[in-house]
Amino acid sequence: MEIKKKDLLILSFLRKNSRISLTTMSRKTGIPISTLYDKIKMHQGKIIKKFTSIIDFKKLGYDIKANILIKTHFYDIEKIQSFLEKCFNVNNLQVINNHYNFFVEGIFRDIQELEEFKKKLFEKGKIEAIDIYFIVDELKKEKLLEETELIKTLAEN
Repeated sequence: MEIKKKDLLILSFLRKNSRISLTTMSRKTGIPISTLYDKIKMHQGKIIKKFTSIIDFKKLGYDIKANILIKTHFYDIEKIQSFLEKCFNVNNLQVINNHYNFFVEGIFRDIQELEEFKKKLFEKGKIEAIDIYFIVDELKKEKLLEETELIKTLAEN
């Protein structure tokens, strides 16, 4: 699907602030409100998967964020995947290739909660390898297409 520069500009504004009013976006982009509404509606459920908030989990008492790589036995992949999909602490879950099966972003209140997660994981099936990388600081998060001025310049050309 080829995306038009005008659509890219609209997506850029939504990436920066999905709560921006159509009036404000129209003023900043020069695109009529009715066109903005139609374009957003057209992309909803396709390019735009959902509108969401990025939460500061530390402020909610979840001090541990970790990226977890999991390799499981072939026969246990479905059981492990089912557990991970239902697990409260799993923020993001991806199936990956090469040595591991799953890439998990986990959010935990403390190390004890992480250890309890690992214990439950090992009870669900044979885990052949698990590597845990603690996130010390997030330097950039959800920024792709957020540079609205750059996108605006591209849309004008």
